[in-house]
This record gives sequence, structure tokens and C-alpha cells, in this order.
Amino acid sequence: MKRNLGFLLLVVAGAAQAQYANFDSEFVSPTTSLRTLVLDSETGVIAASASVGANSCSGSIAGIGKIKGDILQIKPYVKVEDGEDCVLTVKFDKGRKKATVTEENCSLYHGASCGWEGQSVTKKR
Repeated sequence: MKRNLGFLLLVVAGAAQAQYANFDSEFVSPTTSLRTLVLDSETGVIAASASVGANSCSGSIAGIGKIKGDILQIKPYVKVEDGEDCVLTVKFDKGRKKATVTEENCSLYHGASCGWEGQSVTKKR
């Protein structure tokens, strides 16, 4: 019985690690890019950088977040002085081939005429 339990725990632990492994990637659209790097495959801690640009407007954020289900929330590594708490939320589709990015209080990280709100990105091949 103990042997079977140990095997089951090994399988479950392996599945959890595999669950986060496919979040290592680059996602792009004509105006937005998102790069993710799994830092801790057991807990789902992910480093990410996101950039947005359109015409003469651009911005970027690099930070660390944690994946919960198919949602990654990223907080900037370097916070803008006297700025509000910026959070980028990335919702991945089931196959993790596409994602939608939304933002909260991140306008100080990009120009007035562009942003991440509602941007869709596709996994780069």
C-alpha cells in the first residue's frame, strides 16, 4: 500500500511540474509581446516581460508573477515612484497557444495612446 501511495505522489508531483513547464514561451501580436520564463515549476512562479507599441506610443513591464489555473498575474519588478500598484493579468487558452492581456493601474508604464488592455497574443513558433 505504501509503495502504491509513493508512486501516486510521484505521478501527481510530475504532473504538477509538467503543468507549468509549457508556460515557458513567447507570445506576440502586431502591437504586443509577452515572454514568460518558469522560475519554479513546482509552485508556478513565472518571470515575465511585456511590451506594447503603436505608432509613437510604447511601454514595457518586467516582473514576477504566479500562475493559478490558466491565469498569470504579473507585478512590475521595478515600481514607478508614487505610482499605483500595476498588475498585468494574462489569461491563457486551454492549449496555451493564445492569451489575452488586461491591465490594472498600468498607465504609467506606457503612453496615453496605447496599452495592454484587451490585447490578444499568439504563441510564437
